Amino acid sequence: MTKILVTGATGNVGRELTRQLPPGGFRSLSRQSWTILRANTIASNARGWATQIRSTGVVRGPGIPATAVVHERDIAAVATRALTSADLAGQRLVLTGPTVVSRAEQVAALGTVLGRELRFEPVAAGDARTRMLADGRPAALVEALLANVGRPPSTLITATIEEVTGQPARSFGDWAAEHGDEFRQSPEPRCGPSVAGCTKGG
Repeated sequence: MTKILVTGATGNVGRELTRQLPPGGFRSLSRQSWTILRANTIASNARGWATQIRSTGVVRGPGIPATAVVHERDIAAVATRALTSADLAGQRLVLTGPTVVSRAEQVAALGTVLGRELRFEPVAAGDARTRMLADGRPAALVEALLANVGRPPSTLITATIEEVTGQPARSFGDWAAEHGDEFRQSPEPRCGPSVAGCTKGG
């Protein structure tokens, strides 16, 4: 059976991989091989900002250096290729997005999609840990993110995703456009007989 190790990944990659596998999924594979996919910052990590964006429009977090953020669908596409062919057997692949983006730029991209002015505000690591845990991020992910504080920005951009899939890597802007609804403020409830606590305007 083919074994895939994706470093830096989250459950979102696994869900995308399940969607992209052919009928039969893992059961259709019988080869004994391995492929290692290495990704740094994954776009879906931005979901942890949703509460702050909806409530205040200010994302407070650690000053993590800029990286070429990678879309989880691209990671899943490469993993699917590794699982369904022998082309990538025994390889260690580094996956990145097409451009290096800072956290402030990621927040701004979400603001563009939402039509709101959003901003990123760096805070001390201890405060950031408390905030991220309160937002529901797994403790292991929080510590992994904080381990990057103080490191220089990464300039690494690879063409691996396009070379493997034949499609250019998706940008963080693409991810933001796809997932904007997850960051939108809930609409005010319409008043009616079945809506509790609703007050009609005068």
